[in-house]
Amino acid sequence: KHSCVSSTAEKTYMHLWNAFGNENPILCNSMTERRVLDFLAKHGAALLGDPAVYRCMTLHLVHLWDHGILDERQLERCMSFL
Repeated sequence: KHSCVSSTAEKTYMHLWNAFGNENPILCNSMTERRVLDFLAKHGAALLGDPAVYRCMTLHLVHLWDHGILDERQLERCMSFL
């Protein structure tokens, strides 16, 4: 079980992330941090405006860290961007 409050928040977040990913593909793990920061620059206001969607974004970043795609330093930079 995850910490997103509603499936609506998950769908909203994943729609934003996937639409962004279609326009800005991540071709290798080393591109992930830059893409996340670009995503946050583009959609940060929407994420901050909805706590449930923000939690989904946070969970997504933690998953990227947990799978070794982002390291601690990169995760911290992404989280402090907003």
